[in-house]
Amino acid sequence: MTNHFDNHSYALLEAQHEVDETKYIMQENITRILQRAENLDDLDDNAGNLLEAAERFNREAENIRKQFCWEENKLKIALVIIVLVVLGLVAFGIYSGVSKGGSGNGGSDPISTQTPPQP
Repeated sequence: MTNHFDNHSYALLEAQHEVDETKYIMQENITRILQRAENLDDLDDNAGNLLEAAERFNREAENIRKQFCWEENKLKIALVIIVLVVLGLVAFGIYSGVSKGGSGNGGSDPISTQTPPQP
């Protein structure tokens, strides 16, 4: 009967050992799952931060693009105004010379002010 008891004890101890081993493996798996969940949360946070940084970068890039475009347009407008002012001054000079009866030199044309010789 002791032999039967020893076999039964041995089987029970072996089963307990397998249960303990399975329990340890399951605890390790749960620990790994929890660690993976933490890693995924960290990854999700990093992805969200990266998305925010990308959106901020795009907004700043658009603002800088608009600023450079405005600077370029201001330069073009200034050049157009300068050209118009110069053309206006030239036109005014020509008009004032013509309106005084001259050829554009303020009415002091030596040919038109000379009297023809007397015969």
